[in-house]
Amino acid sequence: MTVGHLPAQQATGSRQGNPVDVFPSARTLLPFKIPAGRPPGGLNEYSLAVMRSYTMSDPTTLFRAWMSHPFRTALLVSSGRALAAAMTREISSSQSPVVELGPGTGVFTRQLIVRGVPQERIALIESATAFSHMLRRRFPAAPLLDIDATELRRCDPFNGEKIGTVVSSLPLLTMPAWRVFAILYGAFHILRPEGAVYQFTYGWRCPVPDSVLDRLGLEATFTEWVFANAPPARVYRIARRSDAIGRA
Repeated sequence: MTVGHLPAQQATGSRQGNPVDVFPSARTLLPFKIPAGRPPGGLNEYSLAVMRSYTMSDPTTLFRAWMSHPFRTALLVSSGRALAAAMTREISSSQSPVVELGPGTGVFTRQLIVRGVPQERIALIESATAFSHMLRRRFPAAPLLDIDATELRRCDPFNGEKIGTVVSSLPLLTMPAWRVFAILYGAFHILRPEGAVYQFTYGWRCPVPDSVLDRLGLEATFTEWVFANAPPARVYRIARRSDAIGRA
């Protein structure tokens, strides 16, 4: 169940507006793999896959990536501070330890530290080598794990201690439902009963399908618009429903 979001658009089955379907060769131009088929929401949601790797990046990293692959790398100018502030607004040291999914260059990580969460209480899940090397230099005390987010249920960065918060930069709207299910199943497997996942999206609705929320006994609450971000983003807090906490 989703709280405080706009109704999802009806799927039409049309290929119009999806560049991967209309132009199959576009898939080879991206510096990462994306799932086959039509991403939810068409053209606007397709752009999320591109933004996943670069929205949280700094100009130096973007420029180096572009220099290495000038015809494959999308060069986007990011303004992530406002979004980082919104994503971490409800988080303090009492909600640690924290697991961060897809931290990129550490924009959210830095803001978590500002909020009072020590580096050693933030586990960074990052599979991109360029970003992981940067994260190691910037946050040497933070546990850094190179695992797929769908394997989160097997993650134990704090020696058996349950996680207080998960902060996600993953492009859930571009993923098939089974993958979103696996990520959230794993997240709530390692979270404390009162723990929450914070997720942003560039779309107009919650990036988690209602079917996945219902299956896992979760609800997504819209917290705020971030108009100062480019592009504007919406932040959601995903938590167990009150009637499901006892079954956690």
